[in-house]
Amino acid sequence: MNQTSIDLALILAVDVSTSVDAGDYHLQMSGIAAAFRDPEFIQAILAGQHGVIVICAVQWSSRKSQEVVLDWTMIKNSFQAKAAADIIETAVRRWIPGGTGLASAISFCERYFDRLEFKSSRRVIDAPF
Repeated sequence: MNQTSIDLALILAVDVSTSVDAGDYHLQMSGIAAAFRDPEFIQAILAGQHGVIVICAVQWSSRKSQEVVLDWTMIKNSFQAKAAADIIETAVRRWIPGGTGLASAISFCERYFDRLEFKSSRRVIDAPF
């Protein structure tokens, strides 16, 4: 494990299940991207104890469908935040038609924290929709 300390490890768990139409999908992804481009958001990151977070974006739908669309990415300045926003905003929707597998998505995200190479006291799974 990298001994670099970070303020937050955040997984953005985006619902792309059958109940989410194309407009809702676009709203989620563009909304996340807009947040990462917001200067106040960047200032909030910089104001943290370490001034750095790492994020990951996962799309999930059915019980067997979870896809990482942005692997762990360090955010400690506006350039890194914008680059992450660009990837998130242009991510192709990856889903398997069927039911909605929220419990499976949470389990997947919990296990994905094991890939984290930084020391973080805060780990958050956020479903932005």
